[in-house]
Amino acid sequence: MRKALHGFAGGFRIGGKVISNLRYADDIVLLAMSSEELQELVSCVERAAKEYNMLINAAKTKVMTNTDEVIAITVAGGRLEQVDSCVYLGSKVRNDADFTDEVKLRMAMGTTVMVKLTKMWKNKSLSTLLNCA
Repeated sequence: MRKALHGFAGGFRIGGKVISNLRYADDIVLLAMSSEELQELVSCVERAAKEYNMLINAAKTKVMTNTDEVIAITVAGGRLEQVDSCVYLGSKVRNDADFTDEVKLRMAMGTTVMVKLTKMWKNKSLSTLLNCA
């Protein structure tokens, strides 16, 4: 990524710093202000990957915008699929920034765990006192 981003000046300004990508393990999110800038960034990453005999898997790579604009981003001559939502690091991200479904899912997961602990909460033989001898 360092090689791909060398000389690239695009991205979002957040807190005075320009952010063009988010990386975690083998997941990368590329951020751009326009479709032209995104295509340039994707092409930079693709060129750098080729130098290391790596390829971007176009079948697994998706494009999402925060508008209704349809954009055409290509990798290795193929157009990337544009989606309205995706899962990143276990959380569902939507192009309209509506996280209602995500909050409901997380609350349901928490409720499920709490229900499983009900027997323990009601157990009279467990003490809440700490024994620090």
